[in-house]
Amino acid sequence: MIRIGMISNPQEELIKNAVLSIMNYSGLDINSLNIQPVDETNHSESYNIMLINNIMPCINLTKALDNIESGGILILNADEKNISGLRFTKPINVISYGFNPKSTVTASSVIEDEYLCVQCCIQREFFTLDGSVIEPQEFSINIKDNNATVSNILASVIVSLLCGASTRQIESLFLIAV
Repeated sequence: MIRIGMISNPQEELIKNAVLSIMNYSGLDINSLNIQPVDETNHSESYNIMLINNIMPCINLTKALDNIESGGILILNADEKNISGLRFTKPINVISYGFNPKSTVTASSVIEDEYLCVQCCIQREFFTLDGSVIEPQEFSINIKDNNATVSNILASVIVSLLCGASTRQIESLFLIAV
């Protein structure tokens, strides 16, 4: 079971649904995923992956980060203003995303038309949960959903890649039903 904790605003369901859609389309076992919000009530959970899309004031971030397994993965929105000074008590891998040019995954182009078209750019390699390498590359995502944001799209793509979806499978989706 892959345990994924998400610290985000109420749109976290959008990210969760997008990940499940990508995984299902890719033929991967969505029953092997346990995606849940991290809040003040479940600080004792242990996660393979933790996603911080938006820092919520009610979350004790230090406690939440302690629940990432040793060698686990933190996916971090690099555009979030309150992320400097994060401290880790064990070795974890950090994958950043956003418009920040130093992010691991960024959007090199965004076009808002009938669809939200995002050119995803993986700037540095990272490893999936099974140890496969995701090489630097670019690919397009086209989504027709008025609630989708670039940060939600990038977060969904990273989680899906970490769990076994390929960039080719993700790119081949013209619409992600979220």
